[in-house]
Amino acid sequence: TDPSQVAAYLDNQLSAEEVAEYEKKCLTSDVHLAEVASVHQILSLIGQKAKVPPEARHRMYRLIKGREAVGDDSPRSVFPDGDDSTNDPVVPWAAGEIADRPWYERFGPSAGIVALILILAFSAWKSVGPTPKHGDESLDLALAGDSKKPLDDKSTEEKPNFQPPVSPVAVKPKTSVDESKKSIDPSPIAVEKAKGEDQPTKNAANPPIVPVPSGAVGIVGETPAMLLRYDAKDRVWKRLESKASLRDGNRIVGLAPFRNGFQLGKVEFEMAATGEPLVRDGEVIVRAQEPGGAVRLDLVRGRLVIHGGDTETPVAVGFGSQVLTITVPAAGVVGVERLLLRSSGSSISPPTLRIYAPEGDVPLAAGAERTLIKGPTVITFQPPAAFFDKKEMSSPGWVTETSPSNLERELGKQFLSRFTGDADLPVKTSIMEAIEDDEKEIRRLAIAALGATGSLEEVVEVLNQARNPEGRRAAGDVLRAQLALSPTAEKTLGEILTRVGDENYATQVIQLLKGFSSAEAREEKTYDRLVGQLSAGEVSIRALALENLRALTGRDDLGYQPDAPTAGKGLNDWRELARTRQLRPGDKE
Repeated sequence: TDPSQVAAYLDNQLSAEEVAEYEKKCLTSDVHLAEVASVHQILSLIGQKAKVPPEARHRMYRLIKGREAVGDDSPRSVFPDGDDSTNDPVVPWAAGEIADRPWYERFGPSAGIVALILILAFSAWKSVGPTPKHGDESLDLALAGDSKKPLDDKSTEEKPNFQPPVSPVAVKPKTSVDESKKSIDPSPIAVEKAKGEDQPTKNAANPPIVPVPSGAVGIVGETPAMLLRYDAKDRVWKRLESKASLRDGNRIVGLAPFRNGFQLGKVEFEMAATGEPLVRDGEVIVRAQEPGGAVRLDLVRGRLVIHGGDTETPVAVGFGSQVLTITVPAAGVVGVERLLLRSSGSSISPPTLRIYAPEGDVPLAAGAERTLIKGPTVITFQPPAAFFDKKEMSSPGWVTETSPSNLERELGKQFLSRFTGDADLPVKTSIMEAIEDDEKEIRRLAIAALGATGSLEEVVEVLNQARNPEGRRAAGDVLRAQLALSPTAEKTLGEILTRVGDENYATQVIQLLKGFSSAEAREEKTYDRLVGQLSAGEVSIRALALENLRALTGRDDLGYQPDAPTAGKGLNDWRELARTRQLRPGDKE
């Protein structure tokens, strides 16, 4: 059938004779009828947002080649020559003869019910039977845990508080009268001790130390969750599997909201990524061991939890051009956080570390500076001011807790499910798929992951997406964090924004991302410019201008919507406040 004939039929452009002829063909051919029905359904969705199934969208992302990959030998949905079965008349509906069911279908369910009743009756009869006497040999054997020697009734009377053990392996041979009077501990620890008294019990928070392979400086933990390593040769990020080796110079990223574990030398680390906007993901660069024996890594961003070993362990943490040596107490933990202290109007955050010591003595050294903190204490280090802001306070939960919260665990499970497809699928492809997820929190995590892996062009695309306010806010947080981490990030981001728009657009977006200093916040021209940007052609500029107005004045959005700037009276209200000079710095800096 000519496709134009289907279109003409659906548009009522055929004559009465042609309509009758075509409808007759549809009634006698399921193929033609299905074609008309499917096209009609698609046309009925015009004007509405068609819901694309996730499976179809994922398959489209995974396509490597298009139609040119289909050769002439590929099967087609056509019938062989001479087979016109598609035009055969449909046999009228008729009720067929009902075949006799086999015997097991007819009598099987009834027989099963009868057997179940008999089993339940037998169990009930056994349960109400006579209770064995105290001197019964079978009961004595069960209590004693010995199949050869029955328990003496007199010994039982002498120990009325006797408690039967949970497992026969927990029963110890009698060595003295005093030990025979001790009650048997039915706890799992007692059972494990009964299996081997000389085996030490390992703390669940500190996994056993695994030998590092020769030539490597570290190894990935048992459950790395979402730990990525940058492959400089292929210029892509790849997921690290359990027990993977880490070498000098490896760039490692741990995605939120997971606690990604790895080991350097004999020291255990965890990247305690959280759901907070500016510390969602963690990044470190693995280094070779220091000449003095301390393990070394550079903390680019995020948070680290360092687990001490059997003895005091020195750990060298590099940040910026500075190295801080932390001596972790035996069997203790220390938390380290890279702070972003960027002031409003500036894009650079000075390299700053905050150290959390829950308990014990923790010596700190940076160059000629030395100090000792006694837990629970929090202290900040920033060169060249060295150590300052020392406080006696409890450490936050991400330092002391051994696992994420139930909410973060469930969110991480959902996020991880987006990466469990094709093993050869690039990580970036899975992240791009997660950006279009139906769940808002999954989209936020995916946008943060783009920033952590350096895909700033894709983050800028999200910043310019219409009708996506949550995505734009998450993209803005990622770009602000990138500006604060590196002095060269502003130049790199400016080049990307210039390709998207022009130099004027790039200058405006970077200024709005950095914010305004206290001096600029007191100038009237700052508010005139921001109110004028509420009418800009790019949704990213309108949304960022509104964020700055709210931050500077402490007001709400006044009903203004960046996706519909002329809807309502929000834009006019902002203009009126600017005209009457009522926009002033609010209570918040």
